[in-house]
Amino acid sequence: MTSPHKVQHDAEQLRYLVDTGRLPAAFGALSGAYAQLLAGMQAQQGPAAGAPTAEGKARYMMLTTGQIAAVRGSYNHLLFLQQHPSMRVGQALNPAVDWGAVEAEYFSHAPGHELVTVDDMLSPDALRALLDFCLESTIYFDVKSGYLGSYYFDGFNHPVLTQIIEELAVYMPNIFAHLTLTNMWSFKHDQDFSGALPVHADQAAVNFNLYLTPDDANLDADTGGIVVYKTGAPIDWDFAQYNRYESAPAMRDFIRRSGAARVRIPYRQNRLVFFHSNLLHESDQFAFRPGYRNRRINIVMLFGERGQHPTRGGRREAAGEHEEVPIDRSTMLL
Repeated sequence: MTSPHKVQHDAEQLRYLVDTGRLPAAFGALSGAYAQLLAGMQAQQGPAAGAPTAEGKARYMMLTTGQIAAVRGSYNHLLFLQQHPSMRVGQALNPAVDWGAVEAEYFSHAPGHELVTVDDMLSPDALRALLDFCLESTIYFDVKSGYLGSYYFDGFNHPVLTQIIEELAVYMPNIFAHLTLTNMWSFKHDQDFSGALPVHADQAAVNFNLYLTPDDANLDADTGGIVVYKTGAPIDWDFAQYNRYESAPAMRDFIRRSGAARVRIPYRQNRLVFFHSNLLHESDQFAFRPGYRNRRINIVMLFGERGQHPTRGGRREAAGEHEEVPIDRSTMLL
């Protein structure tokens, strides 16, 4: 089972890898096979559907035996991984940023309401390395509604990501030196979808969100980033209540009743938005240019546990009571 937008992504990525010399020219035929598969899936939706729509591209579909045969051995396989231990860069975080001031700004907010934006977060070398890694590596296996996910154990673990984690602990030790990285992933979005993740909170203490796609891909400089509500999910809510698609209406009702402020942070390449993970948040609407290189790509890291609060002295406050639940990627928003 897969969706048309996933198949379109794979066809475009394979063509990109051939055109840039990362894969031999023979892989061009495989890109063509995916393009044919996409056309067949769209035909299965019926002529009445007309031109492909976002709804049609997001639909999960069972493949026929013949369609499976065309991509067997390549679909959701690691065909190319742009990675090597020597790919570490001289410095991952931008040394021109006043990281002490950034940390101080984080602690200027009331506990549980921390929200900070940092522009030009990465050094040029680190930004280039991560953008190439996400464009080239065939590791986006998780199919969501209008976007694809890649997680640490799928291969999303480039050496520069390790550098970022290490340097965050050095430059902002009161926040990151005492919180363990608990999850990390990247999402890559189809341009036919104007929004992706509905409102939710995350099972962590600090959320790290970084945008990679160049700004010239973004057709609306006022949108495309993230919306954060200055209210947290009640600590007694379990994971299903604050991180499931079907729980979004209840969360919106909670936000409305709380009267929480809505903070809209537009998309910018190399912009970091980090905040307390319990704050309710969602992807903003976006409009990006067509083309493989123009897909909206972001990176998320989660640090610590839900209920923890970093303190100025670098100590960890005790975590609140929370329920650990098994991960079911079919319904979770991560």
